[in-house]
Amino acid sequence: MVRDTIQLEDAISTISQEYLLEFTSEYGIPENLHHELPGPEEPIVEFPEGKVGVYTKFFEFANFRIPISQFLFDILGHYQIHLSQLSVIGETKVSHFEINCRVLNIIPTLNLFRVFYVPSYNSGWMSFSKQPGKNIPQCYTNPLDSLKNWNNRFFCVDEKVFPTVVEWRTNTPKNGMPSADSYFTADVATLNTRRTPIQKQPEALLCLVGLSRNYFLGDDVYPTFHYDDDRDMDLFNLISAPNPTKVKTGTRPRAVHEVPLLTVTTSRVIEMEDTTVASGSSGTPSTLEKSPLDFANENPSPLITKGDGTEDQVRDELSCEIPPKENPTTP
Repeated sequence: MVRDTIQLEDAISTISQEYLLEFTSEYGIPENLHHELPGPEEPIVEFPEGKVGVYTKFFEFANFRIPISQFLFDILGHYQIHLSQLSVIGETKVSHFEINCRVLNIIPTLNLFRVFYVPSYNSGWMSFSKQPGKNIPQCYTNPLDSLKNWNNRFFCVDEKVFPTVVEWRTNTPKNGMPSADSYFTADVATLNTRRTPIQKQPEALLCLVGLSRNYFLGDDVYPTFHYDDDRDMDLFNLISAPNPTKVKTGTRPRAVHEVPLLTVTTSRVIEMEDTTVASGSSGTPSTLEKSPLDFANENPSPLITKGDGTEDQVRDELSCEIPPKENPTTP
C-alpha cells in the first residue's frame, strides 16, 4: 500500500475561489450550504464552527453527492468517523458497495458491509480495508489502495450535510465479524461472485440508485443505458464497463405504476433540513407505489436462519418483484 506522505492535521487546501465556484456549480452543491474555502493556512481539522470539510475527489472519483447517502451516514455513525476524516479511498469503497447492492437488488446494510470490510487508519485519515484472513469474500475486481492529489483539495459547507456529533479519531475503532444471523448469506455470495471494478459512475446511474439528486431528465422519464450499437445495456454490465461514464444514455417513459425517480429515492439520502435524523436506513413510504431498484424494507430486523428455507421466505417478504422489462438489472 502506498501511504500518504502528509498528515491529516497538516493538510492545507490548494484550490482557488474561482475553481470552487465552478466545482460547486458542476456538482449541484446548493448555495444555501454556504460553501467556502478555509483560510490559507487552515488545515481541515480546523474548519470554522458550524462547517464541515469535504474533498473535491469525493465528487470527482468516489461517487459522493450532497445530500449524503443514508447508508454512508449509517457506516460513519457506527464507527464514529467524521466525514472530514474519511479518506477518498474509504468513501469510494462505501459508495461502490452501495451501488453494487442497489444494482443487484440487495439491501445495503451495516452488517452486510462488515462482512467485507474493516476500518483502517493511515496518517490520520480513516478508510476501510478487506476483512483479514483466507477465503474472505470481496465485492470488487480491482484493489484500490492509493490515490494521488486528493488530501489538499477541500472546501467547507454547512455542517447540516453531516448531522451528527463525531470526534476526530486517533486510532482504528474495534471491529469484528457480525453475527451470522444479522445478514443474508445469499447476499454475501451474490456480491462475492458478481464483483465489479471500483470506478466513477455516470450521474444518471447515481440518480437511479439514489446516491444523487442531480437528475435533470424530467419526472416523466427514467434513464436507460445502451451499447454503441444501441442495444439495451443492463445495469450490472454498465457498472462493470471499462468506462461507465462513456456509455450511451437514453430515456424511457415512466410507466403508469411508477412514481418519479427522485420521489422513489428520497429516503436514501439524509434530509439536510432535518438535523435530528437518526441513524438507520428507512424504506420508501408505503403510500408510494414501488418502482425498479426500490425495496419494501431497507432496515430489516436481524435474520434467523433455520436451514429450512426460512431465510429465503423472509427475503421474499422484504424484496419487491422487479419487472424484467422495466428494470433489466442483471442478465
